[in-house]
Amino acid sequence: GQTLGAEYLRELRAGMIFMLGTSAFLFEGFLCVLFVVPIYLIALTAGFLFKTLWLRHKNNRRGRLIVCLIAQRWNGLTHR
Repeated sequence: GQTLGAEYLRELRAGMIFMLGTSAFLFEGFLCVLFVVPIYLIALTAGFLFKTLWLRHKNNRRGRLIVCLIAQRWNGLTHR
């Protein structure tokens, strides 16, 4: 297994390659991509954290319930 930091960097690299590849494919402007990068990094980091918590509690029903409740609460915070 990899360390958590190495795994995060691998996910970050894959996410950035995907975003830059799709922006090149769609002929998106440089400034548009530049404005979206911080939001994209926040979403990518949140997804990585939830995935990591989910996999760490894969044999623990209570842990998975807590992760679901955190994700549900996170969703409630974004729609104000």
